[in-house]
Amino acid sequence: MAEYSDKYMMESLTGDSALRQISEIRKFKSKKVLLDFSNMRSVRSAGMILFLICIKDLLRNENYEFWCSNTNLTHGCSYADTMGFFDALGLQGHVKVGTYKGRNDDYLGIQRITERELILLNPQSDDFYPGLETYCEKIARVLTKNDNLEFNKKLETFLKYSIREIIRNTFEHTTKNEVFIAAQRHENAGYIELVISDEGEGIRRTLSVNKALGKINDSQALRYAIQPGISMVSGDELYQKRNRTNLTGNSGYGLYVTSELFKKIGDMKLISGSAVLDIKSNTITEMGFKYPGTAVVLNVYLNELDSVSDNEIEQIVALGEKSAQDDPNAIKKASKSSRIF
Repeated sequence: MAEYSDKYMMESLTGDSALRQISEIRKFKSKKVLLDFSNMRSVRSAGMILFLICIKDLLRNENYEFWCSNTNLTHGCSYADTMGFFDALGLQGHVKVGTYKGRNDDYLGIQRITERELILLNPQSDDFYPGLETYCEKIARVLTKNDNLEFNKKLETFLKYSIREIIRNTFEHTTKNEVFIAAQRHENAGYIELVISDEGEGIRRTLSVNKALGKINDSQALRYAIQPGISMVSGDELYQKRNRTNLTGNSGYGLYVTSELFKKIGDMKLISGSAVLDIKSNTITEMGFKYPGTAVVLNVYLNELDSVSDNEIEQIVALGEKSAQDDPNAIKKASKSSRIF
């Protein structure tokens, strides 16, 4: 085995720390790096997925080589292992991706889901959409299991809707046919964490197809992505006419609705290209490197759910459609799927 030239001590794997550590690893002069996990303590779903996607990109596109050591010394390592993190990194002898669901069925280990797998969930259709609904319902039920029935129903609806719209974006707007997802219900802390990431072309490149938006950078693209009625086809009148009555038509409302919803029940981060948009604070951070795809990190604060109505999604859609009337580049009406689950 070739010798590594640099050693990096992993501290934790939360959403923010994962991106910071990737930035630090990229500053090494060498591309032969040992990742030492002996001090890793705090680990979260977002950190594992974001770090994994970035490491895969460095291996595939920038000729890095990585070694890993001390992957079984801390509680953080044990948790990462059960979630399938080390297997996803390519290490032997660890829990396989997608095989561990949690002792209390309260979290979802790292999963890799493809468009083909979604189609197979509903073999009566050759479209991924029916299978996607089945998949989203399964995830939402794992994460809402411990609530009373009424509370459960509202939370399940919000989760199903958001997961569906995020995954749809990958299969409809990129050339990639798989996404990575992980989730955890932190009962004692009172919140649910969910992260979904693809390895696609990114939001800026996707929206650049829409000539009506002009030349935009990564930060501007993230802002556009959460506006109602803005998508890669929102400037295409022919597409809009053909898909006006289509249940699953692309209307550019999915991320808008999800972002507005999570302003009220938690927080959301949208990561693509060199930018991170924090929905709650409405701020953008530049990372100094490009994230290889698009990631969405969602946190639901369980004590915030009582502050929103059961028909919150419908209300957000109505406000979005009203706002879109004043934007010449926006689709004026949300598709049927953007209104319902």
